[in-house]
Amino acid sequence: EYRKYIEKDAALERRFQPIQVHEPSIAETIEILKGLRSRYENHHHVTITDGALQAAAELSSRYIQDRHLPDKAIDLIDEAGARLRIRRLTAPPELKELDTKIAKLAEEKDQSIKDQDFEKAAELRDKQEKLEAERKQKESSWREGESDVKMVVDEDVIAEVISQTTGIPVFKLTQAESKKLMTMESELHKRIIGQDEAVSALSRSIRRARVGLKDPKRPSGSFIFAGPTGVGKTELAKTLAEFLFDDKDALIR
Repeated sequence: EYRKYIEKDAALERRFQPIQVHEPSIAETIEILKGLRSRYENHHHVTITDGALQAAAELSSRYIQDRHLPDKAIDLIDEAGARLRIRRLTAPPELKELDTKIAKLAEEKDQSIKDQDFEKAAELRDKQEKLEAERKQKESSWREGESDVKMVVDEDVIAEVISQTTGIPVFKLTQAESKKLMTMESELHKRIIGQDEAVSALSRSIRRARVGLKDPKRPSGSFIFAGPTGVGKTELAKTLAEFLFDDKDALIR
């Protein structure tokens, strides 16, 4: 909107002082989430762990590419809390089973009355009332128990939410980053035959970036794959994309 309406109008632009607001780092995003935590805990009636905040910042940064921090991390926390709250408000299956039985008895009772079989209708009425009393007692116990339970949003809940958003399996999201990076060469070599030097150089660079040994404002790595057609340059790029983002098409050609 700035470029569309203000920048092209010199007279209007000089009346404003542009202030560049840059995307915060993952560490800064975690601090922002800590400041917002109590608001979402009170709103959704849940407890949000430190691990959930860290997972929201890290996983959203890695897997949600069309939005920016802290917005996408905040939305993850909000959606995770909302999902737990909905689960909490959803009646247990046994109540639904009782509802089905009660409805069936009511239908049979009405049919007995139409058939003027009043003795059977009275028997069905007694059974219906007994089930209704049982349902009322179970519902009361469920609601009392739920009110005392504080549901917890942890890193597994965050992984579940982002998994459903991106389609990436939860177990891949929760895999220890260090373990994954340590086996990077072997994972790449499952699809890349040979090219040991290229795979080793890529792996070392990615590991340095992941442990923070790089400028956060610069990319994790810039690589030029040189060689004749058919040696595996494109396949290596696809394999690297799938390793980092669990999507072999996460690249621009």
